[in-house]
Parts: sequence; C-alpha cells; structure tokens
Amino acid sequence: CLPAGPVLNAGCGPGVLEDALPGDFPSRFISLDLRYDMLAAAKEKHGGVYVQGRGQRLPFSSGAFSAVLMLDVIEHLPRGDVLSFLKEAGRVLKPGGVLVVSYPPYWVSSLVYDSTMHRHLKTSEVKTMLEGFSIEKTHTTAFFFYYLAVLAASAGPGKDGFWQDLLERLKDWEFGLNLGIGFNAMIKAVKKA
Repeated sequence: CLPAGPVLNAGCGPGVLEDALPGDFPSRFISLDLRYDMLAAAKEKHGGVYVQGRGQRLPFSSGAFSAVLMLDVIEHLPRGDVLSFLKEAGRVLKPGGVLVVSYPPYWVSSLVYDSTMHRHLKTSEVKTMLEGFSIEKTHTTAFFFYYLAVLAASAGPGKDGFWQDLLERLKDWEFGLNLGIGFNAMIKAVKKA
C-alpha cells in the first residue's frame, strides 16, 4: 500500500507497471526513464506524465514524492550508480515516504543473466545502500505462479478470463507466503525523518 500523494515510477521502461494499475494512475504517477523510446511507447499506450532523465540525478525537487518505485531497475546499473540512484530517491522523497525496490535475487541473476548486462545483487548488499531509510519489509517471491499469471495475462483473450483470474489469485497467494526463494526480491523502506 502506497501513501497518498505523488509517486515516482523510476525506470518505467515501456509502461509495464502502468499496464497493471487502475485507470486513475496518471493523477498520482510520474514515470521516469533514461530512454526516450521507452517513454514514447509508454506515453502512447497510457497517457500520463513521463520524464526523460537519469536516476543518478533526478530532475525533481527535494521532498517532491510520497513514494518512489524502482521495479527491476537497479540490476541494470553499475554499483556506484545504484548507490547514487538510491540516494537520489531519498532526496526526492518526503520524510516518511516509501521506497520500493525490486530486483532479481543473487541466485537467479548469477545463473540466468549475463554479468555484463545485469548486476548480481544480494539483499544484504542492497540494504547497506539504504542509508537514511528504515527497512519495513523484505520479500522474495514469484517462484512459480507469478510467471504463469504474467504469461496468461499477455497471451489470454482479454484480462477477465477464468484462467487469468485463477492464476492471479494463485500468484497473490504465493506472494503472501514469502518463501525466501523466488525470481524477485523486494525491499520496502521508509525514509527517516
């Protein structure tokens, strides 16, 4: 659950998160990406506010956002840039603001991804970079049902079919288990006052 107020979707890509959001997201979300082609694709699909910029130097004033989302972004950056990006997120967050960071866990990225394209991150490493934040929750999930639900939603005939609904419920159930293994790690942190 995100606090009321503006939300920065940092590293939005072609608008994948926006696909899953309710129709009123443009009123709260500002999406940022380095690549213009990604922003253009997302804006064409969803409308809303899209800004081109670097996470290491966010083009927003201090305390402008109630929440910052960095979903599957930091694994694409060199270590020094990850630290700068997280510090910038802290700068643009209001005190008490929420930061949500997700990335593939170390075991997944080291087996699946080429190390020249993806950083292999351990949750303990990411936590040490979150100076000025209180860690509220860490979560590792999406071992099985998440990817089935994503496939069903993308391949199925419409978003309201029986199989999509069933797999979405199974995905939510699996997420609630917090198995400690899976394809996605997530940290929810709150900016200290």
